[in-house]
Amino acid sequence: MKTRTQHMRIAILLLIIFSLLFNSSCVFNNVRQVKAHQSEVKSDDYYEVYRLYNPNLQEHFYTTSDNEKSKLTKLGWVDEGSTWLSPKNPHEDSFPVYRLYNKKTGRHLFTPQVEEKDYLVSKGWEYEKIAFYTSCGLTFYRYLNPKNGDHLFTYDENEISRIIAAGWIREKITIHVRIVEE
Repeated sequence: MKTRTQHMRIAILLLIIFSLLFNSSCVFNNVRQVKAHQSEVKSDDYYEVYRLYNPNLQEHFYTTSDNEKSKLTKLGWVDEGSTWLSPKNPHEDSFPVYRLYNKKTGRHLFTPQVEEKDYLVSKGWEYEKIAFYTSCGLTFYRYLNPKNGDHLFTYDENEISRIIAAGWIREKITIHVRIVEE
């Protein structure tokens, strides 16, 4: 099992590759610049985004609320830890990620795309709120489990290998976030 330091190294390399390929507003020329940029993050300016999993529903869920996380863990959700940071105050490099709920299936969906949000609302999904904001940083990909409709955001190579082997499909949806350091 990889340590958080190894995950950070992988994250930094992926960030550099992404920045070079897509010329985002967060382009870095070397690892030192990535680390310097990441070190500018002040914990008071960001919420931690927690990832939870419900083994009974087989659903992943994201929240920045300690209260919501606490309530869900009391109901049997597994706290998978804080995954990334979300700006408390949106800025020019941040974008909302919308949280929707399907009353028929009992599932949530998180999307950074207004078009996807609006389409799902037109099909009966309930728009709940902006779950969190993305920020300049590492690319997380959204994967779909076609067997049960669960969605998962991840950048972790081990997790990606595991879920692809289990039949998950990588979607074209991505978010860019600052990761939680040790």
